[in-house]
Order: sequence, then structure tokens, then C-alpha cells
Amino acid sequence: MNKKTWIYGMSGLAPLTLMLIGWFINDFFPFGEKSFLAIDFNQQFIDLYIFMRKAFYSADFGALFYSFTKSIGGNMIGAWAYYLMSPFNIFYLILPMKWITYAIFLSVWLRYGAMGLSMAYYLIKRHDGQTRPYLTIILATAYALNGFAVSYQMTPIFMDALWLMPLLLVALENVLDDKKPYAYIFLLASTMIIQYYMGYMICLFILFYSFYYLFNQHYQEHKNHYFKFLGQNVLRLGIFSLIAIGLSALLLVPNIYNLLFSKAALESTMTFDWKLQINPLDIFSKLMIGAFDNESWSAGPNLPNIYVGSLALVGVISYFLSKTIKTSHKWASAIVLTIFFFSMTHEFTSKIWHMGQNPAGFFYRFSWILVFFLILLAYQGLKDKVIESQEVFIGIAIALLIQSVVMVKEYSFLTPEQRQASALIFGLMWLILYLVKQPNLKWLLVLLLSFGELSANAYLSQGRLNHNNAFKFENALNVIEESIDRIRPDKSDFYRISKTFYRSKNDPMTFNYPGMTTFTSSLEGSTRDLFEELGNSAIDASIYYYGTPLTDALLGVKYFVNNEPFSSDDQAVIDQTYIFPTDVTRLDITSEANKVDETDRFTIFQTPKTLPIAFGVSNQLAQLNLIENRPIANQNAIAQALLSDDTEIFKLVETKMTLTNLIHGATQSGDQIFSREDNTLDGSMKLTFTPTTDDSYYVDIPRSLSTYKGEVDILLNGQNYDYRSKFGTNQVFNIAHQAKGQEQELEIIIKADRQFNLTDLKIYQMDETKVNQLIEDRQSEAIEIEEWGSNYVRGSITIKDSPWVFTSIPYDQGWQVKVDGELVEDEKIWDSLLAFQVEPGNHQIEMVFQPRGLLLGAGITSLSVLSLLAWALLERKYGKLLMFNLNDEPLNKEKVCRSVENCPTDQQIEKAEIKKDPMNDIEVEE
Repeated sequence: MNKKTWIYGMSGLAPLTLMLIGWFINDFFPFGEKSFLAIDFNQQFIDLYIFMRKAFYSADFGALFYSFTKSIGGNMIGAWAYYLMSPFNIFYLILPMKWITYAIFLSVWLRYGAMGLSMAYYLIKRHDGQTRPYLTIILATAYALNGFAVSYQMTPIFMDALWLMPLLLVALENVLDDKKPYAYIFLLASTMIIQYYMGYMICLFILFYSFYYLFNQHYQEHKNHYFKFLGQNVLRLGIFSLIAIGLSALLLVPNIYNLLFSKAALESTMTFDWKLQINPLDIFSKLMIGAFDNESWSAGPNLPNIYVGSLALVGVISYFLSKTIKTSHKWASAIVLTIFFFSMTHEFTSKIWHMGQNPAGFFYRFSWILVFFLILLAYQGLKDKVIESQEVFIGIAIALLIQSVVMVKEYSFLTPEQRQASALIFGLMWLILYLVKQPNLKWLLVLLLSFGELSANAYLSQGRLNHNNAFKFENALNVIEESIDRIRPDKSDFYRISKTFYRSKNDPMTFNYPGMTTFTSSLEGSTRDLFEELGNSAIDASIYYYGTPLTDALLGVKYFVNNEPFSSDDQAVIDQTYIFPTDVTRLDITSEANKVDETDRFTIFQTPKTLPIAFGVSNQLAQLNLIENRPIANQNAIAQALLSDDTEIFKLVETKMTLTNLIHGATQSGDQIFSREDNTLDGSMKLTFTPTTDDSYYVDIPRSLSTYKGEVDILLNGQNYDYRSKFGTNQVFNIAHQAKGQEQELEIIIKADRQFNLTDLKIYQMDETKVNQLIEDRQSEAIEIEEWGSNYVRGSITIKDSPWVFTSIPYDQGWQVKVDGELVEDEKIWDSLLAFQVEPGNHQIEMVFQPRGLLLGAGITSLSVLSLLAWALLERKYGKLLMFNLNDEPLNKEKVCRSVENCPTDQQIEKAEIKKDPMNDIEVEE
């Protein structure tokens, strides 16, 4: 094998081998029981990968556009664009479903190899990395196993950008050197298709990196007219970039429309403020080994993950101490580092990288780009460097300074041993580079030390997270599938299924049924708002459903799957059994009278009465405005509109309040405030009442009782009440059913030393007779489904006197509604749901979804293809003019050589060169 092949092989295999060692020690699959499913990988990504697999094998092309498995329905373009376009997802398609854990393992593991290989490719192609084989291999491995990659492994979609960018930078630098643009155009288009979000960050980096590169590489050559040269090359690069982005427009443009109704709908401001969001000195802590734990990704803003290993840090210091690197180049590099400094410490600048928003966890998602730049500087600082004694003292002094800064503060992710090990390895790295004179021995020692350090960092960073058990995950898939199989609707009958538990909120996607819960960055903001206005949990990009008989009917919920307690005397069975938490209490549903089926793990209940996906309603209901944070009032208003009756279906119940260790006060506006009297003891509020009917009773839980860390407990009749403790608005919980004459006690236990606004904490009786009446009334004007799919619904409806057809489909301008074959205008009601007007009579209804922007995106992509072809034809005819004369310079031999076929190849040049550096005296078989 030749030298380049050897370097590529080692750069790809080293990260793969080191990660296997770390995973073996950490007990990860396939060596142990831990899977890679942690945090978002467990709660989002894996469900979408299974969704993709099922859509592929069922040839469900409609699922590319829309799915009723995304909560009550939603645009899927954003999900495909953000989660599902990676080539490494191929393993979820080619491996059998029973080998899903192997697909997870391979899709992550091989990404590390791709990152190392990609970085080696960049260093060889652009920096003669083949002349410094050890250095190239070590730094390529450090790039693959950097702190961002190993810490945020639970977000594999981010990892694709790390292997894409070095390839893209090779093509970019070629373009800036007046070479052909096709590789750059193809790679940038591929980046935007595979991961547009990280691709956007790469585009920002390209913007200022291009100025950096042109200055460093071409200023001396063109200094007499540099600004003209700069402007022309930036313009040329801009044209190629627009063509590349245009090629991705078929996916990108519909996704932009989707973003406007999902992630961009979340409140976020871009207000400029000079204040820094983190202490800059804290960033040094992230240069230590294993500087990551379970607290380092969620609450924030946290700290950027920029660990690169000791050799890279030595290289960066050497770069700025080097006497052979031009001072102007060092200043240019310092400016780039300054940009990253402000990006990480200044909120406004950080938001620019994150499309104008603060991330919901996983902060500083661009920090890996800084890692790339540090690796680049390190290579340049070490490739021709002979370490001198004064540089060793400076390096060790810098290490001591960093340690002194880090040691004065406690970090959850740093132990004294980590600090000491980091300092020791950093010092050893300097000493080896200075003291060991035999080249092969020196670089072998550096390689072994670096690989050990990188492995330790990966082991520590990943060992502190809670990873799902691989065998329990497979068990969860099997047992939930068994229950859903019994009630999944066919194509001629549409209804939704809810559960009192979840493996993830994206269970409907995994098990292919119209559900209620979801967790995806492309969740429509209007759907989130609707759930909150009806008394359900909606936090950031996820929603969870509790429900009442009224909302069950409105949203077409027909079945509830209830979690049953699990027990076993066989420890081997327990070790491989997934235990589901129960998060919903629905006493009104989970009664023996509603039971229709059961499995070993779950009981299936059917709602007594529900409505289909569309039915006739009055003007009063269509014109209703729901009020934020008033779920009981909203449900009363809906019922009154449906019944054309002023009677409230939720009636306030008188309760007796008993306080223990709680102080009660009121504000001038009438808010009822409670806080603990003795903060060393729990406070308690007990509400007791005796139902006078067998109707269902509900409590309005104020948003102030939302808790992240067990600050509040809720007990019902002395038993823990099952609910989700985190929410952003008032919640409606069912607390009694068929309990006439039986005293009920609801207890709120306060453990936090803060004030709680419990003004809205009230108990209500629901008039079930009225609810059943309104459901029966609407069933007379309900749609009869003939066929439905991922992005369409067809059926017939008989309208007597209702002027509107209400649907429980989230409004999106991509829906087209036809009544009797004629296109009609659809409208948004309740600021969320789709509805349309009809005349009395029998009608055929057809609703089909096509994402907004799809045709526009196709047009832009087609235009970009034509532009690229036109450029290729013009270049073929006027190649030299297009490539070089933009700069108004005579064509010299060096430049012309770039475009003609008779020039020496890189291999010929390499063989002709006289290698003087001892690092090249490696015995490698030719």
C-alpha cells in the first residue's frame, strides 16, 4: 500500500478502534446491555428512523409530506429534512427490524470513521498531510473524537456535519484557487440536503473562512489590487453557493415554510445586548479530559464542548509561537478565534449561529467548527516545527495558568483526578516533543499518549449519561406493538389512539397509528398552543395528552391503552423487561365497563362516545376564540357552542381546604399565593370534597405547580397521582369517576422554598349527560370515511343545517379541500384547526395535502440545474476566461497548469520531491 492509503486507513480505523475500546469498558452494545439511546436519540430520533423504515417498505409516499402519527397530524417535510436524510440511515432500511440495535450501533460507529477519514483527506489534499503521516493520523483522530462528537453522540444528526465539512473545505479552497467549482457545488448541495441546520452553520463559517483563506494564500500575489481580487472571487463563490443551495431547494424551500409554523413560531427575540451569557474563563474547563456529564447539555446556556486533546493544544500554541508563520497569518487566525469567542460568550452572536434562537438544550451546536479550526492551526503549528526549550516553558506555564483558573471553581463534570490527568498529559506531550529526538519513537509515543487520552475522554464523557438498555428497548417495541396491532385503524376507518404511558412521545410514529403525543423540532406551534388551551402539556417541541370526554370526542380518540403494573420473580426477565412510567390518570376511561381487550402488559379501553375526523358545526363554534391558560373556560365555551346552550358542562365544586406548614396570602389583584412557613419541612394543602353524582370530576392544576426536580407531589386519596410534572400552562386532570357519596382528598405537597400562585386550583364536576348529548347531535352530521392515508382523507357527509365542517386536522395552507369535486376555500378556526364551509345536503369530501413551497422548490432546483449546465458549457468554451481572467491578470504557467491535462499529477510531483523531514522515514510498503 502507498503512503496515502496507509494514512487514510489509519485515520479511519483509529477512531473506530478507540471508540470500540471505550464502549467495551462502558458496557455498551454489542459488548454489553447499554444502547446508544440516550436523551433525544431515545426520545426522538429512533422513532423517526423506524417511521422512515415503515414508510419505505410500505411505499407510503404520502408520508414524505404529512403524517397523522405526528400528534394529531403534521407536515413531515421538516422531519425528513432535519432527521432523516443522512446516508448512514441506510442501516435502518437494510437490516431487519429485529436487528434494530445493530442498525443503531453501525450508524453511529461508522460516523466516527468517516470523520477521521474526512479530516485526513483535507489535511492531505490541502496541507500535504502525507508528508507528516503521524501528525495527520493523530489530528484526524482527535477531530473525529473531539468533545462535541463524543458528548453529543445522542444527537447523531449533528455528527454528519463533521465528516461533510472537511470534504467541503477541500472543494471550497479549490474554488478560491480558481479551480473548477463542481465538487464544491455538489458537496454544499449535499450538505444542505443531509443536514440543512448544521449546513447553515457551515455556510456562516464559509463566509468568513473565505476571507481568511484568500488573505493568507493570495494577498501577496495580488496585493496591488487585492480588494478587486477579493470582491471578484467572493462574487464568484457566491454564485456557486447560490447554485448549490438552489439544487437543494426541492427539500429546502418546503422546509422553510414548515419552519415558519413550527420552530420559528416559538417566541424568540434577537435583541442586542453587550452582556456576556457565560463566564469566558469557564470555557477552559472544557479543555479537560471527560468534561461532560448529564447536566452539561440541558439547562443553559451551558459551556461549549471544544475538547481536542493535548497535541492539538500544543499545536495551537506552537502556531502562535512559530517564527516561520507570518505575523499577518497569525493575526488573521486570531480574528477568526475572536469571532468564535464572541459566538460562545455573547447571546446575540450565538443566536446568529442557531438561526436566531437559543437552542432547547445541546448548546453551542457550532462549537465543532471551532474544533476544526483549532485542528487546522495545530497541524500548521507542528508540521515543520522543532520544539525549543523556551516554548516548553511557555506551554507548561499556560497549562498551569489554565489549571489555576479552572481549580478555583467547582464543575459537575470535573473531578480533581481529571484536572490532574489533563495537566500531566499536556506536560508530557511537550516533553516528548522536546526531549525525544528519534523521529519514529517520538511520534509513536505521541500517538500512544494521544490515543489513550482521546479514549479516556470518550469513556468518561459517555459513561455519565443514562443510556437505555438495549434489550429492554427491544422488549418495549415488542409489547407495545402487540397491543397496538389489535386496535390500529384500517384505511376505511379513522380514529386516534391515546395511552397512559409512553416509551417516547413519538410512539405513534414507531407503531404507525394516529396518536396524540409527539416530540419533534418541526412540531407546528398552533398544535402546541391548542393542546395547552385544552389543558394538556406542551413544552417546547413536544406535547402530551390527558384529555376529557369532550376533547376525546373533538379529536377523535377512540381507544386508550393503559399501563398495568409489572412484576416477576425471575431476575433475568426483569433485566430485559422495559418498565413504563404511567403519566396519565383517566379514571373516567379505565373502568371495567370500557375494557375491550388486554395483553400481558396492557389493558385496552374504548371511549364510550367519540366523533370522527370531520363533522358539521355552527357559526358560533367556528368563530370561537380560545383563551390562553383557561382550559376549563375554553371547554365550557366549546360545549356551549356545540349545544347552542349557555349551560356550563364544568361546574365548580365546593371544597374544604386544610393547610399544613403553608402561609396563605393574596395580592392586590386577587391572586392566591402560598409558601412554606418552615422551609425545613414540607408544606401541604388538602382539598376534600364528596361527589354528589357519578360524573367525572376534574382539577384545574395551575402552571405554578410545574416542577423540574420533584418540588411538588400530588396525592389522590393518599396515593401518588400519575401525571407529567413539567408543563407550561394550567392542566386539567381527572380525579374522580363513579364515586358518588365517597369523600375524595386531593393533596398538594410543596417541597420548594418559593411562592406558588394557586389562584386557579379548583375542582369541577363535568356534566356527562350534556357531553353525551352534544356528541350524539354531531354524529348526525359526521363524515363517513371511505379511505384515508398519510396525506389524504376521503369520505361522504350529510349536512342538515350546519354551515361549517369542523376537522381535527391542524390547519396548514398545504391542504386542499374539494367538496363534490370542486375546490373550496379552507379556513383556520381556533387559530389551529382546519374547517370549511358547505351547503346543506349530501357531499363527497376529499382533503389532500401537498407541502407549501414544493413547486417553488422544484422550480428553483430546475433553474439551478440549468444554471450549472450553462456554466459547464460556457467553461468548456471559454474556460480560461471564466477561471482566471476575472482578476485581470496575465495567464502564467502555474495558473494555466491547473486547467490543462498534461500537467504533472500530484503523485508524480510527490515522487519527484526530495523528502528531507525525518517524519517521512516510515517503513511503508509501496
